[in-house]
Amino acid sequence: MAISIIVQKLREFVLFLQLCLIFVIGNTLLRLSFAKRITVAIMHKAAGVTLPEHMYWNSLFTQAMMKALWDHHRLDMRRTARYGEKAPDPLLVDPSTGEEKQLLKAVDVQRLQVLAFGSYSCPVFRLKFKELQSLAKEFHSVADFSVIYINEAHPSDGWAFKDEIEIAKHQSIEDRLDAAQKFSSVYCSHTSIRMFADSMKNEASTMYGVNAIRLYVLYNETVVYEGGVGPTYYNLDEVRQAIGNRNSSYVVV
Repeated sequence: MAISIIVQKLREFVLFLQLCLIFVIGNTLLRLSFAKRITVAIMHKAAGVTLPEHMYWNSLFTQAMMKALWDHHRLDMRRTARYGEKAPDPLLVDPSTGEEKQLLKAVDVQRLQVLAFGSYSCPVFRLKFKELQSLAKEFHSVADFSVIYINEAHPSDGWAFKDEIEIAKHQSIEDRLDAAQKFSSVYCSHTSIRMFADSMKNEASTMYGVNAIRLYVLYNETVVYEGGVGPTYYNLDEVRQAIGNRNSSYVVV
C-alpha cells in the first residue's frame, strides 16, 4: 500500500512538471504573433471541434486554466472506474425530484447503460450533444442513455470562457440541480436521455475520473467501455462500436 501511494505521488509530481512546461511554452507562444495559428490549431485539436477564438483566447494559460487541467488529469489518475471491472456506484440526485439514488439502483443494469458526464458550461459537450441524441434514438431498444451532471467545466468564477452560458461554481446541491434542469430543458426534454446530478460530494466525477466530459458504457454492473479524458478523447463513434459489439443484431460500420 505504501509503495502504491509513493508511485501515485510520483506520477502526480511528473504530471505537475509536464503542465508547468506546457504553460511556459504556451505563454511564450501567446507573445509571438506568428505563433497564433499554431495555438489555435492545438486548441481545435484538443477540443475535437472548432470553437471561436474569442471564446477561449483570453483564458489560455492562466492560473485558472492550470488549476482546471491539474484537477482534470489528477481525477483521471485516481479514478476507480476501469474497463472490465465492477462499475463504481456513486450517489446521484434526480434534478426533477431531488431524490437521491445510487447509480446502480437508478438504472436497469440488465441493459446497456451509456453515461455521458458533462455540464452546461462546456461548449464541446453542447456541440456534440446532437450526436448523443442520435445514438440514443438509434439504440433505444438495447441501451439507455443518461447524462451525469457534474461540476461546471468553465464556471464564470473559474476557467471561464466568453460564452452565452454563464454559470458559477456550484455552492450547493440546489445550484447543481438548477443548472442540470436548465440543461435538460434545452437538450433532453424531447429525448429518452435521462438526467442525473452528481452529489456535492462529487462521488461520480471522482470515481469515474471526470472534470469536463467523458463517456462510459456499463452492462450488468460492469464497465464495458471506458472513454478517454474529454474533450480530446470524447468519442461517440467508440460508443457506437461498443454498443454494436454487445449486440449482434446491430451492424456498426
